[in-house]
Amino acid sequence: VVVSKTLVAASLAASVVVPGAVSAGIFSDPQYNVTGYVREHTAVNLEDKDAPNYSTGFLGLGSSPIGGKGEVSMARTSVKLEGRVNFSSGLQIGGVVRASREYMTDYLESLEDSANAFAAIFGGDSNVHIEDRYNEEELREFFFAFPVGDRVSMVLGKQQVVWGETDFLRGTDIIHGFDLRWRSFLETENEELRNPLWLANVTIDFPEVDGSLQLIYKPGWDEDQDVVNEADTFGGRWTLNGVHGLTFDPVLASNFNNSFYGDDTDDANYGFRWVGSAFDVGYSFSYYRHHYLDGVVHSAFDTKSALAGSPPNNLFGDIVYPLVDTFGVTLNYYVEPWDLVLRGELAYTPDTPYNKIGRDPNPLLGGTPTVVATGLAGLGDYIEKDTLITMIGFDKEMEFTRSLLGTTKPGFWTTQIFDTWITDFKTSDDIVNILGYNAAKAEHTTIASTALSMNYRNDTINPSIAALVDLYNGDFALIPALELVYGDHWRVRLEGDFIFPREDTSTAELGVVGNGFNAGLSDTVRGNDTRLLGALSNNSQLNLRVTYQF
Repeated sequence: VVVSKTLVAASLAASVVVPGAVSAGIFSDPQYNVTGYVREHTAVNLEDKDAPNYSTGFLGLGSSPIGGKGEVSMARTSVKLEGRVNFSSGLQIGGVVRASREYMTDYLESLEDSANAFAAIFGGDSNVHIEDRYNEEELREFFFAFPVGDRVSMVLGKQQVVWGETDFLRGTDIIHGFDLRWRSFLETENEELRNPLWLANVTIDFPEVDGSLQLIYKPGWDEDQDVVNEADTFGGRWTLNGVHGLTFDPVLASNFNNSFYGDDTDDANYGFRWVGSAFDVGYSFSYYRHHYLDGVVHSAFDTKSALAGSPPNNLFGDIVYPLVDTFGVTLNYYVEPWDLVLRGELAYTPDTPYNKIGRDPNPLLGGTPTVVATGLAGLGDYIEKDTLITMIGFDKEMEFTRSLLGTTKPGFWTTQIFDTWITDFKTSDDIVNILGYNAAKAEHTTIASTALSMNYRNDTINPSIAALVDLYNGDFALIPALELVYGDHWRVRLEGDFIFPREDTSTAELGVVGNGFNAGLSDTVRGNDTRLLGALSNNSQLNLRVTYQF
């Protein structure tokens, strides 16, 4: 499949640039560049996971907790090669390949044993192989980039296109899904987590008005899972709190071709972005037709789909990815009196899909008693709500770090406040905040992030600290790090990932009893105030990343 897609991409590029190639000298004077790295990730748990280990009891009854404090949760080796060939004509051919292998630590073995035992309870495939979810051999990029005349440049092939002004959380950076299974969102370079796609990427310059128009078209040649965000739903190390060692595969899995929700990920995506500058303000306007990256549950308890004769494939439901439209605006401006760059971003998505909690006991009134029946909040009817994402932030050099802290150069401080507003919000909509947790969605979800990075000894010793705070309930995360540079090749990064929920709601109730697996989930899963950072509690860890780059 990869070979065929590569050949098609090569054919598309050749159809544009190859006619007359020999006489025109398009492929003359090639300049080669090959870079890459060999990298080792090692992570150690700092907290126990109190979710039940289903392999230690009978149908979950009498199970001991997963535990895992002090155990190695990740031992991952990766190799990446990146190549470029530049021709004097302006044509560039590029490619990136990456391969990774996981060592099955004792901790991962315990998660896998529990996930297999849980799958067997529901009659599912009890051959969950966690390393298969983490191991990879991937052609990450393969593209042809070339000019067409003086104004037009084209990039055809598998590539990454980054829009927007945000870090950590994203508003208009919606072209690609992210692989959040092996490292969640914490990897320093987000290009390592972004899923590259096969795209036609055309940019037309308009120097008369100091702007450019970018056109994006995704024909739908990608693997289904690459189009959307990939989350840990199989009981691995970055499963949300309370369900470590519990795979959702037998009861709730992705369906990438559901006609009822029109979410075939082979469908084309397309859009444009205008980027310009006026009165010293950099700005952009964008539109993109895309699949909803996080998905929504097509519930087995959804009365609408049942009446429409479109039942899901799985016991509790399917995760589907409806097509949505996102309109975006970004701004950046240098504020001279304060010596900082001010950034802003808006992303408006009409009819954003959300799941209802499902605690209405009367199906005739549009609800279902799914919380009682399954233990999972979020399996109620499907609902669409208009959503506006707003970000305001700034970047600033901090001169005081040289005089007060002795840094080689000024420290770099970046901060942003990221708000998600359901503009037509109603409490009666009963929208779930996170699938599986009873907390209802609020009209505004606001998270602030800030980071300070510093440099010592000519950028060879580089400490930093980042923080995220949920302004709704006070949950926060703290990420201190130290990066060391040894010569041209060696890079060492030591990082702590600390999650601090506002209150401890992690006491487990072990065993599967009653209807569904309600009692097998921890109190956190049914907690009424568990939100994004709280759902990541009990995942604090130390991470060591050693890289040899060439």
